[in-house]
Amino acid sequence: MRSNTSLSLLALVVAAAAAAACGDSVTHSNVQPSRPHYLAIEPIDPVDPGDGGGGTGGGDTGGGTGGGGATTTTDFSTYPGTITPNVPVDNYGANTFYYVSGCAQFPYVWVAPTSGNASNGVTITRVAQGSTIYFTGIVDRDTKVNFHVYNAAGQLVMTHLTQPAHDNCVVYHEPEARSTWGLPRGDYYVFASYWSYHTEYAYNVAVLREHAELNRYVSGITIY
Repeated sequence: MRSNTSLSLLALVVAAAAAAACGDSVTHSNVQPSRPHYLAIEPIDPVDPGDGGGGTGGGDTGGGTGGGGATTTTDFSTYPGTITPNVPVDNYGANTFYYVSGCAQFPYVWVAPTSGNASNGVTITRVAQGSTIYFTGIVDRDTKVNFHVYNAAGQLVMTHLTQPAHDNCVVYHEPEARSTWGLPRGDYYVFASYWSYHTEYAYNVAVLREHAELNRYVSGITIY
């Protein structure tokens, strides 16, 4: 009987100690829990020092889009006042005294490959330095187009006289390829003189008459 009493007393002492421990953990707010706790961390896109600060790709491959600032593009709606174009019209095949048959397409000329158009319709070409550009257009058949390329300072940096337009009035671009290796990076303004045609009336009949388009601002080129 004494033994049972002793065990009962021991059990009460242990229970009291446990209760006291639980009481400390609740009433003493400065007691930190022993288990670790975790913070919610949002994933962060690591920035490679080589990609220009947050660009897509780049890094060691050098193929990033930058990210350090927006890329500026030239509108090319106008050209600098430093440029005074003086593009002679070529007389090959010119027949200004007779009516022509023309073609179904409106005559105009440009530089390919095009990257878009300015607000006034001038074609825009953006190519890496060393790329190939093509001088082309739709003009009166059997006539050539004379192109002059100026830099922003007004200096003439390239000229190109095309082959004659074919029977469909198209100057095929393939033979008119030119490399841009010799041109520094920057903006360039292209002017052309060529033979076009317009509608006239002879005895109340609409006919086409050939005429010269002189010093027409036709394309802007950015070399990067």
